[in-house]
Amino acid sequence: MKIIISANEAWNIYNYRLYLIEKLLQNGHDVIIVAKKDNYSNILKQLGCKIHDVDFANSKFNFFINFILLIKFILIFYSYKPDYYFSFTIKPNIFGSFIANIFRIKSISTITGLGTFIFSGYIKKNIIKFLYRLSLKKCKKIIFQNKNDQEYFVNKKICRKENTKVIPTIGLDLGYFSGIKNISNSNTINLLYVGRLLYDKGLEELVNAITILKNENYKLNMHFVGPKISDNISQIPEKKINQWIDEKKIIFHNFTDNLRNLFEISHGVILPSYREGFPRSLMESCAYGRPIFASNVPGCSDVLTNNYNGFNFKKKNTNSIVNVIKKFIDLPYEKKLLLSINARKHAENKFDQSKEVNKYLNLIV
Repeated sequence: MKIIISANEAWNIYNYRLYLIEKLLQNGHDVIIVAKKDNYSNILKQLGCKIHDVDFANSKFNFFINFILLIKFILIFYSYKPDYYFSFTIKPNIFGSFIANIFRIKSISTITGLGTFIFSGYIKKNIIKFLYRLSLKKCKKIIFQNKNDQEYFVNKKICRKENTKVIPTIGLDLGYFSGIKNISNSNTINLLYVGRLLYDKGLEELVNAITILKNENYKLNMHFVGPKISDNISQIPEKKINQWIDEKKIIFHNFTDNLRNLFEISHGVILPSYREGFPRSLMESCAYGRPIFASNVPGCSDVLTNNYNGFNFKKKNTNSIVNVIKKFIDLPYEKKLLLSINARKHAENKFDQSKEVNKYLNLIV
């Protein structure tokens, strides 16, 4: 069968859907990637995928750009005549699924968290909900990464519950995410944040918490990994990020595919987000055997079991973040090590890609 897989960027597809693609190719399917071309497009091509370049202009939701996007999808589906269409980010979900339904192509849309959509203004939020209703109406299946997001869509009558399914993750290569040293017994604690530098990731509250702890003479390094510039409306200005760096509130690292060295020196990963789908950074932290610290919000709470593989704190609450970090710092090393061991166990039980990917493959009949 011919299967189109679409997301904003080839990077996204390679890093988050690679094992699914490999299994589809092994099973004899033709895989077409519809995404913005980048350095990963050629890698996917070498694997045996066909590549179709589409710039989704993700931050721009104006009529003309979206009309052109609809025309592009019409041409793509007419040209390739796929049997299935898999989409993973908001514009491929909305515009790709809408055209796939017109062509009577079986579409499977994955809602990878509600993102900034949930925090948008009244008018924009309702426009997006309307577009989702149109596009998801005839989808073969709508996948959610957590039950809260599923309930939100069902309660808002965006889709019917019987047409939905919760699949938290395609999983991780647990062999790759292994083999690093045990958590350090150093007096200086190294915490790691990996992701986009957005206000709705709770980073302003996090930096305020780190500032309080450093003023109280706690030995602490806060490492940030992510792009300084993006087109997301919630992006923190580069000027402010540079100010945090200059004031030694954070240690900044440009994003890289290989974060093993940073995970190895870290005592855990922290994510003070306002809402998530099923956060990759927390999954990888568990797989590496590092405790996780996160807001008690949908998505984060699906990965974190409080007092087992980490600690949770209140959303948008600097003092709550401060108290959780203090709690971890004050633990004896044996308790820190136990959280680390439990994190790896949790990953082995929940995130094994060889088991999780079958939930997607079984949707193709």
